[in-house]
Amino acid sequence: MKNKAFFLILFSFTYNQIFAQNDKLEQFLKNTPDIFYDGVKVTTNKNTTYELKVKQPLDHHDTSKGHFYQLLYLTHRGFENKTVMAIEGYSIAPNTQYELTKFIKGNQINIEHRFFGKSLPDSLNYKYLNLKQSSADLHHIHELFKDIYPEKWVSTGISKGGTSSLFYKYFYPKDVSACIAYVAPLANSIEDKRIYDFLDTVGTDICREKISSFQSRLLENRDQVIPVLQKLYNEKGYKFSYLSFEEAFEYSVLEFSFSFWQWGWNCNELPTNENNIDKLTRYYISTNPLSLFSDQGIQYFGPHFYQAATEMGYYGYDISDLKKYLKAISTDRNPSAIFTPDKINQPFNHNLVMDFNNWVHNEGNNIIYLYGTLDTWSACAITPSEKVNSKALFLTNKHHGNTRISEMKPKEKRILKSNLKKWLSKNTPGNTM
Repeated sequence: MKNKAFFLILFSFTYNQIFAQNDKLEQFLKNTPDIFYDGVKVTTNKNTTYELKVKQPLDHHDTSKGHFYQLLYLTHRGFENKTVMAIEGYSIAPNTQYELTKFIKGNQINIEHRFFGKSLPDSLNYKYLNLKQSSADLHHIHELFKDIYPEKWVSTGISKGGTSSLFYKYFYPKDVSACIAYVAPLANSIEDKRIYDFLDTVGTDICREKISSFQSRLLENRDQVIPVLQKLYNEKGYKFSYLSFEEAFEYSVLEFSFSFWQWGWNCNELPTNENNIDKLTRYYISTNPLSLFSDQGIQYFGPHFYQAATEMGYYGYDISDLKKYLKAISTDRNPSAIFTPDKINQPFNHNLVMDFNNWVHNEGNNIIYLYGTLDTWSACAITPSEKVNSKALFLTNKHHGNTRISEMKPKEKRILKSNLKKWLSKNTPGNTM
């Protein structure tokens, strides 16, 4: 009976503590300028996630240009806990929990990227979609929450979100004490040719030959393949006006080798020369190749393509082995994988890439870069110099989707954990690195 009474008292104390914290936080959310909270929340495992919008200037250097509202989800664990800024490169889903948040038992602010999802201005003026402005969005959020969450902050992101988290640290190095960037590429141009070198050497000769054969057979047998695809994608409601259907088909075949390694598909499952066209087509369909090149896909990724074309860089398709099979797309140069909104043509900012690279190697401290050795994007990996304390970890035989802390070897986990502990320690002064 005594034990039962003790646990009832403990439960009551814990419940009242959680209730008091949530009440304090809700008062803060309702009374802080630029934060909009209308009561939408989800509570799971004693943690509450709040749906919020933050008022952001379209141009942080000239607030007269107007504003938009940026969507974010705040998961609260405690005012005494550290805080993770989970930086998305695209739109966000509610209640997504990053593994780093669980790893350090932190609060989490999951932030949608400007110009994506619900974080849209009334007019999409793309000149305001740049890394300096999107980093200023993150800084504004940090300024709003830093007093109620006074413990140390760490930023993280995956893929484009990872790269965005790095540029945030570049522009505002004192906001966070550490950054964990997953599979975050830094392309050096709109056609980073390191991608070609990677695709020419990754895996085995046999596997690369199977991929090349698969691509050429699809293009050679287009008269049998395309009608099947047209029927299927018409039924699914996909439209093709930015690219014609045949253009989209050819681009998707060129994309196949990049995607194959990016997502770690199984070489043993690839149809061989002995397989019939029906099996070839069914395997191709299983990879959902044409959705990216449909109007819907290009519209969703349009802001991403604009950023790739102007500041973040991207890749093209080496067509030297497949050129003779291409009919719909131009072959006078390697086709680009960038499809900007309304086919906007803007110059690429090489100066920003060079300045960022200089910072990475000379001042970019307290960062852990995680890459998978199979991931095509690892061709554009960042490897810090000995002038900084940052680390790059390459996870053997991992790809874009499973390069995670949970997949690390014990030694890799120790490196990550020991550095995080040091950088987030109370004995380490402030967010100064």
